[in-house]
Amino acid sequence: AAKLVLTADRTALKGDGRDVAILKVEAFDAKGRPVPKADHLVTFEVSGPGAVIGVGNGNPVSHEADKASERKLFNGLAQAIVQTDRKAGGITVTARAEGLRASSVKLTAS
Repeated sequence: AAKLVLTADRTALKGDGRDVAILKVEAFDAKGRPVPKADHLVTFEVSGPGAVIGVGNGNPVSHEADKASERKLFNGLAQAIVQTDRKAGGITVTARAEGLRASSVKLTAS
């Protein structure tokens, strides 16, 4: 794997302290092909009026915490749930893993 690609199910959120976006992170190789065997540990970093409130990867035998800011990829994929604070503003979420190019997504809370 060469890079992570982070995408959000939606980018416009309410700054009400309850609204969420579901983010998917996937590992790709240098030619842009998915890498289903990737199992890197991904760390999610948030700047702005939001926070990671949960993570997952679909692995039925995983004992990793669901309320954390990191998760190992399973079949090359993982998810994070980002919730807004009670403020408006831009939120940037970055996914990082050792040896892979990081990826960011921008959300807006209003």
